[in-house]
Amino acid sequence: MRALSRRDFCALTAGAVCSGNLLGQIPHLGAPPQLPQRTPVLPKIELGRTGVSLPRLGMGCGAIGNLEDDREAVEIVLKAISLGVRYFDTSPGYGDGRSERRLGAAIAECGIDRSKFFIATKADRKDRAGALEQLDVSLRRLQMDYVDAWQVHSLTFDPEPLFQPGTVIEAMERAREAGRVHFLGITSHEMPPNMIKAIELYPFDLVLIGLNLVHTEYMETFVPRAMQKDIGIVVMKPYNHGHLFPEHTAAELLQFVLRQPGVHIVVPGLDAKWQVDQAFLGVAE
Repeated sequence: MRALSRRDFCALTAGAVCSGNLLGQIPHLGAPPQLPQRTPVLPKIELGRTGVSLPRLGMGCGAIGNLEDDREAVEIVLKAISLGVRYFDTSPGYGDGRSERRLGAAIAECGIDRSKFFIATKADRKDRAGALEQLDVSLRRLQMDYVDAWQVHSLTFDPEPLFQPGTVIEAMERAREAGRVHFLGITSHEMPPNMIKAIELYPFDLVLIGLNLVHTEYMETFVPRAMQKDIGIVVMKPYNHGHLFPEHTAAELLQFVLRQPGVHIVVPGLDAKWQVDQAFLGVAE
């Protein structure tokens, strides 16, 4: 066999490039470089019948209302935003308004359009005039024209009186008609029977409930009924106020919640940047 001339070699390699087999024809070039691993991202889900698609990790903002330093609290929210968190749950009573004010400052500073976030706050007042006044204050603190969700705060009683004339539900409907609120919700730390009655009496768009590895009462009766109504289900207290550490990791506790049928979003209370990182790694894919 004759030796390959330079012209023969060039023809051979040109053909290999065209056929995509150059590396196979010239073994000494080695294996192709590996592509970088995909950056983890938060999985998304549609929040019940709201039609809004959101990351499954949110942030409960009660804890940042208790921090001494405003800037520290804002930086924690900014950290969550940088990792893709878009659902933030707050209330006028958290830190006597500091939670709403700090959350609003972070949203204004982050440079991301307000429409990309889902901001939920609450009404502590149960009368129409008091609730509307409270909403005015919340919107000023948040530096916003509207909130995505306005929720009846902490149902610990028979909900039937809420649906009488002149109550918070009437205030919520007026606020929604005015475009100051997009969705209506109700929250409870306990008492699933009262919450079942509430969603039977009124077509709430979303609920916020307490659920974790040791408190699963809502899964037995309430969640199946909420699923039938296609209500958005957001879960607080996945860590049970930290009592489930160190026997369980944050990832285990967050994944337990997110694996439950019907659950859309989990909102752990976070008051340090490392806790934000920990929650992100527990949920991200």
